[in-house]
Amino acid sequence: MGIVKELGKYFLLAYKKYQLYFAGGGFGFLLALSSVWLLSRRKADRNGWKRELLGGTWAVLVVCALFPVIAWQIMKWTEIGIYWRIFWTLPMVVILAYTCVELTDAVGDGSLGGSRAAGKARADERGAADGGAGTAESIAMSEGAAADGAKTSAGNRRRRVITVLGLIALFALNGTWVFSSDNFAERGNNYKLPQQVIEAADIINNYAAENNITVKRVVGPDRVAINIRMYDASILQVYGRNMTRNYTKRDALYYQVNAEDHDYEILCRQAKKNGANFVILDRSTIIEGEMELRGYQEIGWDLDYMVFYCADVDVSKYESVPK
Repeated sequence: MGIVKELGKYFLLAYKKYQLYFAGGGFGFLLALSSVWLLSRRKADRNGWKRELLGGTWAVLVVCALFPVIAWQIMKWTEIGIYWRIFWTLPMVVILAYTCVELTDAVGDGSLGGSRAAGKARADERGAADGGAGTAESIAMSEGAAADGAKTSAGNRRRRVITVLGLIALFALNGTWVFSSDNFAERGNNYKLPQQVIEAADIINNYAAENNITVKRVVGPDRVAINIRMYDASILQVYGRNMTRNYTKRDALYYQVNAEDHDYEILCRQAKKNGANFVILDRSTIIEGEMELRGYQEIGWDLDYMVFYCADVDVSKYESVPK
């Protein structure tokens, strides 16, 4: 039962990543319908192998991606947080485009319920039967057939246009507005970095300049670790941006600076041990006075973070580190 429960957990994780990839839209459903449509018409004519290839590719890749044993192994060797990228292997654009062309042609030439080859065969039979009629009658029938053909051609074009417009509307309704607030936001600075991280870095730089501090070695939450050195590379860090993805090397200090409920004794002791003379913490997690009791003095704060400094930290071995 244990292994079944574990596999069930990975199936749910994979399915959540599937939903994340399609962002709650209906494109996953449209692709499934496209696959069924293409496979149902794979024997329609000599191009059936193309439909079988495209429709089958979608079905096989989705089944493999959601299969718990495969998902388990991929997540084991990559990372759970990026598993949704496995769905990049789905040939979505090709499948949807090919399905739309097939559907438009089928509606236009009236072969939606059958094959184009069958329609052509019926037309050939009618032509053969008509060939035995007399010359005058044949001419009259040919003229009538030409008129009927013109009407049919106009009707086919009209159906194709309506189908294309309907498909465009379908895609528009299942997509998201490109210029939405989820995709764009007014930038707060020219660096395109979180403004609060920049302000925390400025607090450190200003304090260091005022107090002749030459080594600025910082430890802070993930958001700080990822961005602060892109703003100012002279600020050293205990953990770089790669630590946010490296689960095996995380230690007590990493977990403490990212915790919602700090153990200040462990946090300050490990910060000093790792040569962090500056500590940045999320303001919402701080208990007033706890850092000061352990040697770290508050030197400033911004909307999100509070910055602390300890003069008793030995940073001499970092003085020669290239900035």
